[in-house]
Amino acid sequence: MIKKPYEEFLDRLNQVDVRFSKSIKLAGMKMEGQFDIYNAFNANTILQINPNYGASLRRPLAVLGARLLKFGAQIDF
Repeated sequence: MIKKPYEEFLDRLNQVDVRFSKSIKLAGMKMEGQFDIYNAFNANTILQINPNYGASLRRPLAVLGARLLKFGAQIDF
């Protein structure tokens, strides 16, 4: 069965990013600690597939990156 262009689509991309932060004021300075979680639910959505005919037709070329944790701090004085 031949499909027309723009007739078939990939799954919708759902990615949840979360940031926790805490501010502390000491001696006229402000310090903020940060903790970020990217792709919190570890989704593995396909972002790109191979559209060329052959043995690798519809093989995933790119997948949403894995969960990422990041720590940070900011000091204002």
